[in-house]
Amino acid sequence: MGDECDEDCESFAPLDLIKLAWQIARGMTYLSQKGLVHRDLAARNILVGHGKRVKIADSGLMRHLYHEVYKVDTGKKLPVKWMAPESIFEEIFTTRSDVWSYGVVLWEIATLGGSPYALKKHKEVLESLKSGYRLEKPDMCTDRV
Repeated sequence: MGDECDEDCESFAPLDLIKLAWQIARGMTYLSQKGLVHRDLAARNILVGHGKRVKIADSGLMRHLYHEVYKVDTGKKLPVKWMAPESIFEEIFTTRSDVWSYGVVLWEIATLGGSPYALKKHKEVLESLKSGYRLEKPDMCTDRV
């Protein structure tokens, strides 16, 4: 077969996007079961390979959880736009904070690569999250979704 690929390898139908999301969820479940918190889950850290198989990459911020919570040292740069409020404001990371990041990844998938809080600077994101703001529903999603 070589490196040749038919047309289906280079495009993503809606069902493909759902399968990507499912694979990411499975990968994150695996990490959680191993007692790990990723802390940097984002579409930029998802590799899509042959057959549209997903691999979760960039484990540079990944840490082992002790007692189901990881407390971060202050002063480090972190991916605020993908972080749960408790991670931003209390510097606490858990499996649940990775679930928040997964929600942002789902938003990125649904917007076909949109940038979360695209027009907001980090300070504005922090203020928005404190006041209860959440990402807008992507155009291609129904109200039910």
